[in-house]
Amino acid sequence: SRWAAEVLGISERALAWFLEYRRHSGLRLPEAVVQLGQASEQEWARELARIFGLPAIDLSRYQLSRDRVPAALAQFYRAHRLLVFDRCEATLLVAMVGPTQETILQALERHGPAVLYVTTLSDQAAAARRLFGEGTAGASPGSSHA
Repeated sequence: SRWAAEVLGISERALAWFLEYRRHSGLRLPEAVVQLGQASEQEWARELARIFGLPAIDLSRYQLSRDRVPAALAQFYRAHRLLVFDRCEATLLVAMVGPTQETILQALERHGPAVLYVTTLSDQAAAARRLFGEGTAGASPGSSHA
């Protein structure tokens, strides 16, 4: 993926090596990049937000409320790492850590229109624990996207 090579500031060949590492380690690309010291979580999130033209959000500073997020929407976090962290009237506010498949976004939008934000993996996991309870962040989300 050319965008990922751009985010990392590396060649596509080096990216192929990262992807191979990811495949063997079981980590998602953002986790592998951070683990290998190529970028901090914050750098990854800021650059991804810039490339996709999305706002970045620091969920550790966001006032979360379980009352505004239906528990049924936790499935999107567990399966796809899309965290619905708030609802503004009918609009869902969704934090992601990387690109996702269009079909998954369409499934999410069956619950209402969505506004996407980019966040870090650790902020997203901590927010999921606060919203959906213990053990949620430790669940192994599916690898539906790189």
